[in-house]
Amino acid sequence: MVTEFENVAFKLKPGEISEVFETQYGFHFIQLISRNGDVLDLRHLLIMK
Repeated sequence: MVTEFENVAFKLKPGEISEVFETQYGFHFIQLISRNGDVLDLRHLLIMK
């Protein structure tokens, strides 16, 4: 994961949806489905630049 994505993903609580954020790949938002230690189950949407 790119740093920006990882920073947002690890701050989420299960079921929570992030604000839109930008990386070098475009604009994202993610939903954390579940977390088991450092393993995240996410839904992710990317709008490419």
